[in-house]
Amino acid sequence: MYRTKASGEPSTKPALRASPRHTAWLMLKETPSAQVYLEELYRASPEISTLAHVGREFFRIVRTRDLAAWPCWLESARSTALAGFVNRLLRDQGAAQAALRLPWSNGLVKGQGGMATIRYKTWPYRRN
Repeated sequence: MYRTKASGEPSTKPALRASPRHTAWLMLKETPSAQVYLEELYRASPEISTLAHVGREFFRIVRTRDLAAWPCWLESARSTALAGFVNRLLRDQGAAQAALRLPWSNGLVKGQGGMATIRYKTWPYRRN
């Protein structure tokens, strides 16, 4: 229990204050320390509760590469504020499904790995 300075009366723990970005992170991670905050947020806005559920389901599908759940998720997300995101995914649905189906990555993009080598090789010849 927390005590107030003036009266010495016990009070409840202060409410968690979080930015929108931090709140989104808390909704996706569902940390135990933020449980009370999230329950209050979900009671205040059922739409946010639905978005949190749809977002967590998206991350689960991508993490586990659950291609069978993909069409069901698209339908459920289409009726939320994520409709624009769903439309962009549908533009290149083949690539999205391949990302869920195929187990490998193409690695680094061309040109990403050589800058450290170039800097190292030219280091002794720098002039001020």
